[in-house]
Amino acid sequence: MFKKYVLLWYHLTTLIIRIYILERYLSRYPDLKKFGGKKNIAIRNHVRWHRDKLKQLKNELKELVK
Repeated sequence: MFKKYVLLWYHLTTLIIRIYILERYLSRYPDLKKFGGKKNIAIRNHVRWHRDKLKQLKNELKELVK
């Protein structure tokens, strides 16, 4: 139980850091947003995947705490 709790916190923090880094990368290169190249679409999908994973882990953590 404790091990799973620690692993969830680890995954939550690493996902938050990854999302922060990816969003900073997107904000640093506004031309990616303007032209919407393939690289930009891939980055946005990657950020979206991390956000979905983060929501899923938060829900699992809430269930564990209950």
